[in-house]
Amino acid sequence: MPGPELGRLIREIRGSRSLREFAADLGVSYNSPYHWEHGLHKPNPEAFYALCRQATPSQRKRLEKLIVGNGRN
Repeated sequence: MPGPELGRLIREIRGSRSLREFAADLGVSYNSPYHWEHGLHKPNPEAFYALCRQATPSQRKRLEKLIVGNGRN
């Protein structure tokens, strides 16, 4: 399960937009951002790239680290 840090970051990227507005901007179902923010699911690859397009450069780095990891296994 995704950790709370990912949910907080996605909420930060969403800003003042409603969940429905944010979902529409990302091209995902309206309940997907809710699931991400509450740690129920991680974004799929398409949603991840849509989130990256909405994020600031520093948010994008944090998002990549949380979803993709640091490249070490």
